[in-house]
Amino acid sequence: MQKLFGVGFFLIAVIVIGYKIAYSFTLRCNFLRSYLKFIKYIENETKYTRNILYELIKNHICQDEMSGLVQVFKHNLEEGYSVEKAWRLAVNCIKDRYFLNSEDCRVIYNFGYNLGKTDLPGQISNCEQALDLANRQFAEANEEKNTKSRLYFILILFLGLSFLLLIL
Repeated sequence: MQKLFGVGFFLIAVIVIGYKIAYSFTLRCNFLRSYLKFIKYIENETKYTRNILYELIKNHICQDEMSGLVQVFKHNLEEGYSVEKAWRLAVNCIKDRYFLNSEDCRVIYNFGYNLGKTDLPGQISNCEQALDLANRQFAEANEEKNTKSRLYFILILFLGLSFLLLIL
């Protein structure tokens, strides 16, 4: 009876681990989708309201994955950091939570590096370039999610089952 409970708990643990690994791909996709919306927001607000960057960030309200990054970025700006440093620190705070790879981080850092450094046409150009790069990253993340998430889930499940068969 105890052996049966042990096997059951082990199977549940293996399924949860496989699901968690598969879910990491979904989190990355969701964050990148949210990041795309944020860039579009900055671009549109820059074009039509001509507000300064701090006002755009201060007035931005989001309820998605980007909210953590925006909140940390706002806080860092209020602490007196430069825009570039505040953005870099904010990205560093959330990159592990959303399983961002180094290329994702490079693209996001790049956007923050050029944020607020140029005139209005330069800001719009920065947003367009960031949108292009982020769209590529999103397409790559979506492809990985569709292929690798199932693969890892099934692989971990089969490894767990084979381990159970070996010990039984």
